[in-house]
Amino acid sequence: MVYNLHNTKMKPIQIKMRAVPAFMFNLAGIVLVMGAMKTIQFGLSVYPYADTHLSFSDNVKKLSLVQQAMAMPDSLQDWDQKDLEILLRQPQVKRDEKIVQSWHYHGESCALDIYFDGKKTNPDYVEFRPLSMNHDIQVQYESADAGTMKLYCLKDVLEAQGVDTPASYARQPLPSWESPYKKLGA
Repeated sequence: MVYNLHNTKMKPIQIKMRAVPAFMFNLAGIVLVMGAMKTIQFGLSVYPYADTHLSFSDNVKKLSLVQQAMAMPDSLQDWDQKDLEILLRQPQVKRDEKIVQSWHYHGESCALDIYFDGKKTNPDYVEFRPLSMNHDIQVQYESADAGTMKLYCLKDVLEAQGVDTPASYARQPLPSWESPYKKLGA
């Protein structure tokens, strides 16, 4: 295609425009489809562990928070309320007093208490404790160090809240196109 542009003081200028080769459109389409497939693949990898009450971005963040919490249970003291709610969901008991707010979570054998100063978003104190009614757990904790107890309590509370932990990921079946019964019949 040729366009003629007229300049008042100079000669007409001719600009030749070339058509964009078709392979460029094909390449752009392939890149777009591949990007969409990667996004869908990532979304599907998050889906089995997703909470329906959280947005997609909060579900992705929750996976990261679970990993951080399992690596260092003491790090919960540095988190803000929003991150704690994403990880632990709503507390089973929430008490508001004049200067302190407390959140209480419990599992089968452990409890987690989080205390906030009325104006702060980060907890002032986080306590992991075994429930005294469970004698077997008490005996286990007498021989365990504090870090092991905190990790065990955190896992117990998370599982009671319905939050998958790396330990519970292993118990879930991985999606597969092959039937596990196919090999039994052969």
